[in-house]
Amino acid sequence: MIQKKPHIHVAHEIMSPTNAPTPLQTISTAIAVANKMGIPAHIALANSGVTLEDLQTPEKMKMVTHAHELTVFSNMLAACGDTSIGLRIGQALDIYAYGILGAAMLIAPTLGEALQCLLDFPLLQVSYFKQTLRVEGAMAVATASGYRYRPDLTVVNTDMCLASWYMQMSGVLGEPLDVKRLTFAYKERPTHETLYSNVFDCNADFNSLENAIYFPAKLLTAPLRRSNPTQYHMMRGYCEHIHREWAAQQIHDVTTQILLLFRSSLHRYGSLNAAAQALHMSPKTLSRRLRHVNSSFQNLLDHARRDLALEYLAHSTLSIGEIAQELGYAETTCFRRAFLRWTGQSPIYYRERLRKEKSHKL
Repeated sequence: MIQKKPHIHVAHEIMSPTNAPTPLQTISTAIAVANKMGIPAHIALANSGVTLEDLQTPEKMKMVTHAHELTVFSNMLAACGDTSIGLRIGQALDIYAYGILGAAMLIAPTLGEALQCLLDFPLLQVSYFKQTLRVEGAMAVATASGYRYRPDLTVVNTDMCLASWYMQMSGVLGEPLDVKRLTFAYKERPTHETLYSNVFDCNADFNSLENAIYFPAKLLTAPLRRSNPTQYHMMRGYCEHIHREWAAQQIHDVTTQILLLFRSSLHRYGSLNAAAQALHMSPKTLSRRLRHVNSSFQNLLDHARRDLALEYLAHSTLSIGEIAQELGYAETTCFRRAFLRWTGQSPIYYRERLRKEKSHKL
C-alpha cells in the first residue's frame, strides 16, 4: 500500500506495467468491434497516440503499449456505456488474430503444448495478467491474476483475457472448449452477467478466489488433428526470436524511458526540458522521437498522471492537494479539472465511492 509521501522505486523493474509493449493488432481488433457497436474510430482512438492511418497501413503495424490500449478501451466504454466490451473484444481475439503465435499454436502436437507456447511469449499476445495453467485431478485450470492496471477497466480486461483464451483454445481444438466452471475474483456481478453463458456456454461464479477457466485435463494431452510437430518447432523458434527482439526493444524505447522517469518522480521529470536532460538529448530531439512513434510528451504525461492519481486515491491517505503536488500540478484546481476530464468524476467523489464500495463488501 502506498504510504503518505510515497516514493516509488523503479530500480528493479524493467518498466511501468502500463508501458508494457504489445502488438498494434489488439487496438485494430478493438476498433473493428467499436465499429460494429456504432462507435466511430476517431472517438475510440482519441488521445491514444494511434491513428486510423496506422491501422489501415500494413507496414505501420508496429508495437504500441498497454497505455495506448487502455485509452482505447476507456474511450469505447465512455462512448457506449456497455460493460460487455471486454467480452466482445476477447471473442474477436481468436486464434487467427494472433499472427505467427496463433499459427504456431494451431499446429502444436497437443493443446497443452499450444498453451505453453502462449504462456512462454506474453509480448505476442494480450497480457494484462500473470497467466498460469495447472491440473487439479480431472480438471485443468487456466488462471489470470496480478492485475495492476486501471481499476475502472478491471472487468473489461478480465473479460477480454478469459474470452480470448476460450477462443484460442477452441480454435486449437477445432471445436468449442468444454468449460466446466468459470470463476471471477471481483465481487460485484456485472450488468452483462447473462452474456457469460452465451460466450463460454457456462454460467459464471463471482466473488471467487481467482479468475479461471476449468476444463477437462484430458484435453491437454489428446493429439490434435492439425498437428505438425516439425513445423510447430520451427514456428515456435520464430516466435522466440520475435519475442526476444521485442523484449530488448522495450528497454530502449523512448516512451518506455519517459514513463519510467515519470514513475520515479513526476514532480522532478514532469517537464519536457527535465525529461530530455535526463535522457541526454535536447527537448527538440525528444519531441521529434515521440512524434515518430505517434505520441507526445504531454500525452504521456497525462497517461502517467491519470494512472498514478487512480492509485493514490485508491491506496493512499494523501489529501487531494498532496496528490496534486505529487503529480506535479502547481494548483489543486488544475488537478481537479484534469481528473474530471479523465474520469467524468471529481477526485473526492471517486475516492468516496471506492470507500463506500469497500465498506459494503466488508
